[in-house]
Amino acid sequence: MPLGLLDTGRSVADGSVTRCQGADGFLAVFLGERALFGRRLACRAGILLVLVLDKDTMNNETREQMLMTPQLIQFSTVVAGNTHNPSILNPDFLAAQDIVPEGWGWKLAETFTTPPMALVRYEQGVSITIEPNRLQVIDAGLDDDPTVSKAADIASAYASALPHVHYTSVGINFQSIFEASSPEELLKTRFVREGAWDTAQRPLHAAGLRLVYELSDGARVTLSLDAGEAVKPGETQKRPVVIARANFNRNCEGELAHTQVEQHLRNVSGDWATYQELISATITTEA
Repeated sequence: MPLGLLDTGRSVADGSVTRCQGADGFLAVFLGERALFGRRLACRAGILLVLVLDKDTMNNETREQMLMTPQLIQFSTVVAGNTHNPSILNPDFLAAQDIVPEGWGWKLAETFTTPPMALVRYEQGVSITIEPNRLQVIDAGLDDDPTVSKAADIASAYASALPHVHYTSVGINFQSIFEASSPEELLKTRFVREGAWDTAQRPLHAAGLRLVYELSDGARVTLSLDAGEAVKPGETQKRPVVIARANFNRNCEGELAHTQVEQHLRNVSGDWATYQELISATITTEA
């Protein structure tokens, strides 16, 4: 049942909702420090009113949205180019060029080199791959803060050590999962309106989403949302999840492309903030 109408300046403590605050045309309801949902109900004598519901009153979709929190499972940087040389990649080269300094104390987990591809992987969860058209550094061992990852530092040091490579673009990538009891239904309900493409005779089973944005610095952002399954560390059972992937792509041009690579890779913190804003706008707040 409703717990009541609260003005936006009043703090509340009802056992679940800990703070409520709002601005003209919008309100936010918080569980701890996390925004859950918002809706303007009324404005009386200049005071915006908030309807706070208990758990029994919320519908399943709203309740599930409240419980959904993103888990970052992979962060990577990609440096595209036309003349990468896989044969140079090995742990000794990375240490000698200070790309992966010995002072980090990283332990080697795997390495191999073939003409089309070379790989060096460390026990810390970071893998470095070189193909003729790209360098990729993947960090799958981080917690929920990619800004402390070494992936961008490694890619930047590589470009500095090999300035002759014809670099063409830089990608900064994030991948997160959100547990959901029915990710297919969640995406359908949120993003697909009723129509001839979803009927009783031919029901739509699942839907994916691909959104493309242009940032003010020229970066092209592609955000995709899909239903899938994931296994948590230490578990064997697959869980249904929404998979969110984002690619921030910036082009490199001219003779000093390697300096542009280093410059673009400094955008990790800003891109991470933008990614979180996009995730909040598309999947973790009420539509």
